[in-house]
Amino acid sequence: MLRVDDKMNKDGFTLVELLAVFVILAIILGLSVVGVNSVIKNSKDGVYKSNINTLKSAAQNYVIDNIDLINSALIRDDNYSIDFENLKSYINLSSLNAPNGGTCDSSYVIVSKDIVTNKYNYKYQVCLICKDGDNLLYKSSECLE
Repeated sequence: MLRVDDKMNKDGFTLVELLAVFVILAIILGLSVVGVNSVIKNSKDGVYKSNINTLKSAAQNYVIDNIDLINSALIRDDNYSIDFENLKSYINLSSLNAPNGGTCDSSYVIVSKDIVTNKYNYKYQVCLICKDGDNLLYKSSECLE
């Protein structure tokens, strides 16, 4: 008859014990990968939001410096588009980087007049377009095209 002391003196682990350890490790690894992917996605979204805020701030400064041009354009049309080339000097960057390694240099901001009051309270619609070469990485929902 097998005694309890004999079981405790065995060398090594059984196959079932090893499989149990591997299953537990696989579950832990799976959960950590999902968590890390979520953190990466949230950080990329944060960079895109930051880029949108940067472009909006640059457009506001551009409008202040070019108020006569903007006002005369808004008399003729409903909106005025400011491309990235015109906003560059207000950002103090030669390029606006995407978190994936591309750039957001195809972006633009559309300035329009507040239609309700018909005064020159400006609305800014930022179209953030980030590309890596010809590959589109991100396009904000406010883009017209």
